[in-house]
Amino acid sequence: MGAKRILITAGRGGVGTDFCTVNLALALSRLGQRVLAVDGGIVCRSLDSVLGCSEDVVYDLADLCTGRASARDVCLVPPHGEGI
Repeated sequence: MGAKRILITAGRGGVGTDFCTVNLALALSRLGQRVLAVDGGIVCRSLDSVLGCSEDVVYDLADLCTGRASARDVCLVPPHGEGI
C-alpha cells in the first residue's frame, strides 16, 4: 500500500492542531505505521515543543524550502515519539 497523507490545519492558532497531530501520530505509530509529522508553521512552529524536542531544533521548514538545509537536517526523532 502506498503512503497516505493527512492534513490537519486551522485558520488561527490556539485551537489544538498540534495536540491533535501528536495524538494521531502516536496512535498510528502504535499501530505499526511509519509516521512523519511536519509542522508547517513557518513563522511560529510549535510541534517541536509539544513533542519535547524544541532544544534539538537547528533547522526548520523554512530552511528546507530555501535550500539552507536538507530533508535529513530538518527531521528530528522526539525523545518519547514512539515511532514518529
